[in-house]
Amino acid sequence: MFTAVSDPTAESADFRAFENVTGSSDRLPVAQQLQLIRDFFDAKDHTGTVTVAIVYTLTEANSVSQVAQFEAAAAEYGVEIISRGINNATELSVAADALIGQGADCFNNLTDNTVVQNLSILLDRAGNIPVFGSEIEQVQNGCIASCSLDYVELGRQTGLMIADILEGADPDDIDYLYIEDGYTVDYNSEVMASCQFTLPAGEEYQNANDVKA
Repeated sequence: MFTAVSDPTAESADFRAFENVTGSSDRLPVAQQLQLIRDFFDAKDHTGTVTVAIVYTLTEANSVSQVAQFEAAAAEYGVEIISRGINNATELSVAADALIGQGADCFNNLTDNTVVQNLSILLDRAGNIPVFGSEIEQVQNGCIASCSLDYVELGRQTGLMIADILEGADPDDIDYLYIEDGYTVDYNSEVMASCQFTLPAGEEYQNANDVKA
């Protein structure tokens, strides 16, 4: 069983090549995240294209796949994606500075392990340029907002899949699980104030500062 694999069918890490394997994905809600970014900038009266910067690790197949998904959907939301791949954490600062130099209006963080583990570096380099996260913990740690997957619910549903296998189900007969619902839209009120953003109307947002970690 696997869990929290963003793209289990990614070309360089395709779980379908193995027998007796199934599991659950923490695939990002790309459309909802792009709409969130668009809404935040519209509320700031930014009517032109929003340039969204992404730093990702070149050796993480899930990250490479996620960047491609954001690039494919960006135009529909009036967004341009600029990205910079890194090999390790020591390259993160240089990558962030380069994207800022290309005119980044904001950063969008993935579930990239290297970047998440060094989020403080990205936040420091970004300064007052907002960083949108991919989960509530990133928002609590300094990202401005996120369309966030509920990892507790992901774990619960993965546990139910394991129970089915323990009761005799064949893993090869169980489809990979993708969570289509169960996202929360989180924001950090302190970061919003420092970046001079206001909360867009028409969405059920929760203040990550009020949610216990």
